Amino acid sequence: MKLLKRFNTVLYKMFLSYAVLIVLTTFIIGMTSYLFFTSNFNREVEKLHMGSLNHTSEMMDHNVFRKVESIYMELAMNKEVNFLFDHPIEGNQAKVPEIKKKLEHMATLYPDLVESISVYYENHQAILSSRGGITYLNEVVNNNVANTNWIAMMEQSGSSMLWMGKQYGDEQQNNKSITYARAYPFILKKGNIQGYIAIHTKDNIIYDLIRSSSAEGEVLQFIVDQSGQLISTEDANNVSTFENNKELIDAVTRSSEQSGIFREKNNNIRSVVSYSTLATTGWKLIQITPVEEYYKRSAIIQRTLIIICLIAIMVGIGVSRLFIANLYNPLKKVVHSIRSLFGLSLHPTEKTLNEYILINQAISNLSEKMVKLEATVEDNLPLIKHHLIFGLLHKTISSDVELKEKIKYLQLKMTAPYYRVIVIALDEHQLNGLSIENKQIIIYNLIREIENWNEQRTSCHAISTSDKHIAVILNSDDLAEDAVFHIVQYWFDFASRHFMVQPTAATGSKTTEPMQLHQSYEEAQKYLEYKYFMPEVNWFPDSIYRTRELSREEITDLQFEPLINGLKNNDMEAVRQATISFIEILRHGEYAVEHCHERWRSFVAVYHKYVKDIHLDSKDIIQGHYLERFYEVKNIEQFEQWLLEVIELTFQYMVQRSQNKSMEIVSRAKEYLSNHSSSSLSLSEVAEQVGVSPGYLSQLFKEEVGVNYVDYVTKLRLEKAAEYIIGTQLTIDQISQQVGYNSPTYFIRKFKEAYGVTPKVYRYNHSYE
Repeated sequence: MKLLKRFNTVLYKMFLSYAVLIVLTTFIIGMTSYLFFTSNFNREVEKLHMGSLNHTSEMMDHNVFRKVESIYMELAMNKEVNFLFDHPIEGNQAKVPEIKKKLEHMATLYPDLVESISVYYENHQAILSSRGGITYLNEVVNNNVANTNWIAMMEQSGSSMLWMGKQYGDEQQNNKSITYARAYPFILKKGNIQGYIAIHTKDNIIYDLIRSSSAEGEVLQFIVDQSGQLISTEDANNVSTFENNKELIDAVTRSSEQSGIFREKNNNIRSVVSYSTLATTGWKLIQITPVEEYYKRSAIIQRTLIIICLIAIMVGIGVSRLFIANLYNPLKKVVHSIRSLFGLSLHPTEKTLNEYILINQAISNLSEKMVKLEATVEDNLPLIKHHLIFGLLHKTISSDVELKEKIKYLQLKMTAPYYRVIVIALDEHQLNGLSIENKQIIIYNLIREIENWNEQRTSCHAISTSDKHIAVILNSDDLAEDAVFHIVQYWFDFASRHFMVQPTAATGSKTTEPMQLHQSYEEAQKYLEYKYFMPEVNWFPDSIYRTRELSREEITDLQFEPLINGLKNNDMEAVRQATISFIEILRHGEYAVEHCHERWRSFVAVYHKYVKDIHLDSKDIIQGHYLERFYEVKNIEQFEQWLLEVIELTFQYMVQRSQNKSMEIVSRAKEYLSNHSSSSLSLSEVAEQVGVSPGYLSQLFKEEVGVNYVDYVTKLRLEKAAEYIIGTQLTIDQISQQVGYNSPTYFIRKFKEAYGVTPKVYRYNHSYE
């Protein structure tokens, strides 16, 4: 138990922490290094191995297969060898020994490569071999006769050139060989094959090349053809092993890649399979190596890294012991001092063997006493400070003596010579969606940030004057407006970053007397009113807006004329331009803010007078949504948009009212025409009946009915006549009088133009319906 208590002390906990940190760090670095170096080393091994395999493949291709092809070309171009392709054997038997001797000579030129050479003369059905002489295929074949399987394979393949594995070699030789056969002539035309030339290679040259490239250990190497059949291997005993690894071989032969490497498990053994394609034959050189054998060199890296990690852990623990001793000594002295000062009053227990617990208990005892002493002062300081700043802004502090006493009591830094008031307004629209608590949080944090400003010997003291306004008193050696703007811009950035609100600020004039700060405060408040006319501006300095406030310039009523003319002419574009121009005057002219407000009210009154003059009630236009939006207007841009929309709505209302009146006039005219079709129905007569001018009535008919007045009257008379013809027994003359035609002849002609037949025929046609 005593040992466990010792481990509760800071010394042993520090030592344990350092030890765990060192072990963990070493483990992470060691594992990372192991994975990185092993992975890179293995990749280099694979690259080196593939390079060796590709080199072996290229050597085999260059030293064996291409040489064999060059031997064929030399034979195919030799006149002695080719003689019997073009001449009969009978009468040329003397040529046979010469050709055989030539074949033997060619074989002796490449003793390490060529086993024998055979020439098949198709016209003579004979094979001439460098080893067996001439053999006729139509004779009885004995054991010493050259193997003809390669001829059958050539004819069966239908190819002019073929590489054949050792199963197709010359059976006259003890060692099986690889055969290269190619048709003669080597430049073929359709149907002109005269025979074949076959070169049988020594299999041991392939063995030697495979052995020379084979690495030490349990490495298997094979050469297989495109179908996966074994062509050659470094050891004849590997034939059975080849069958055991047939699945891996088949995977390689199915691959379309020229070379590659992959890992696969076969017969419960994980192996690395690498392969390279022989360019001349298309066969694949395959090497199969157990994974452990393949990457055995990387085991050295693993062991080395483990040893390095163990050494690093031991050295780290030893060094950390020295550091811990140096770090613990000051703490030990502090604990000794606490024990000597407080004695048994700390009520030590087993747990307090931990030095930090002991220190914490001592601090807690002291804190309890300090909290009680400071609570009263701390609770009253904010309120006292608020009353002080409020008194300076509203001139409620009676004397300099009272001011100095409060500053001294609050320990405020207000010793610099210059003072200035800044009023900050938060965007009401941005605050509307927040709760009262959240608004207070924003104002509290912004005030705290303002009062934390301590650059350039500038002190800042701020209070909240409303739920969206903050008043700040700046005291500094230099309160030039450029310096003040720099400070304000910092506060703006803070509010934007932390609360996504965009404040606006105005500054009053600079003063050397703190008792005159109420004037600076009133000026800053007045400058903030310009925000209504310039909502995009967020900084209103005294140097610019003092000039406007002191200005006595006025905006005359002549500025209203463009709006008056636009309203009279129902010209919306002119109204819009007049409004924009007037607002620009308010924004950029040298006019006091009160005068701007008064002139803007007069500008809006022009519209109200216009509505009254045209005998409209504004309640018919401004209602519902537009009325709600009016009460939400916060600046002149919103008022401008609202006013232009209302004026446009007024124009539309007037147009609609005019259209309804026009339709009423046309309707009354139609009714009169229908009831007085027998009259003359002149345009003047009808216009007089409906109370408009003849020209205006003619225009209305064209706009509302779509036809001119005369055409409409003609159509009406003829429709009435058609009704009379069918529905009455009146004569045509009587009917023409009834519908206003004094001349029956003219009536008949107009009726025929409209209906295509005369009135009499029309009546006759309808009498049988």
